[in-house]
Amino acid sequence: MKIAILGAGFTGLSAALKLAQAGHQVTVFESEPQVGGLAGGFKYPSWEWTLEKFYHHWFLSDKFVHNMARELHQQVLNITPETNIYIKSRILPIDSPASLLRFPYLSMVDKLRTSAVLAFLKLSSTEKPFEGKLALPWIKKWMGRGATKIIWDPLFEGKFGNLKNEVTLPWFWGRIKKRSKTLCYPEGGIAGFAQKIAGAVENI
Repeated sequence: MKIAILGAGFTGLSAALKLAQAGHQVTVFESEPQVGGLAGGFKYPSWEWTLEKFYHHWFLSDKFVHNMARELHQQVLNITPETNIYIKSRILPIDSPASLLRFPYLSMVDKLRTSAVLAFLKLSSTEKPFEGKLALPWIKKWMGRGATKIIWDPLFEGKFGNLKNEVTLPWFWGRIKKRSKTLCYPEGGIAGFAQKIAGAVENI
């Protein structure tokens, strides 16, 4: 079967690879000069790795992309970074229950509420209970105004700008559910890995 795929982002490339492996004749159409979509990047001649236009990483729980990396013999680096918050001229860790409890700019009530809600989201097996709801109002209701103002509102502002109030709760659940302490990054860069997938499709 002849199949056309619009867009050479990771979704399009992974679909193209699986379809080509299944024996189909696949053509991928991409308007940009390079593959990768939002994970596309660039590379100066003196660089060994590509650099993405936007910040990306994988979680340990991203099983599909890890399986594809193994299939294509792509080396993956596992890194455990520190997550900090800059507040009142201080840089403070906020990447574990212990560091959250030590965080000096939230009340103990807000700390306990935030910890309980994050645990609830992590343990929830499906996004179904959260559908039809917006993230920030829900966070404010259950984690408290203090945690929303100091932690979550600035994060949403930085990531989504003036669209922060339109972010859905299932998206937020997915970020918390999938997040792992260890972050993963393909050797050579994510954009380089996209090029490797495209090359694998061409060679089938």
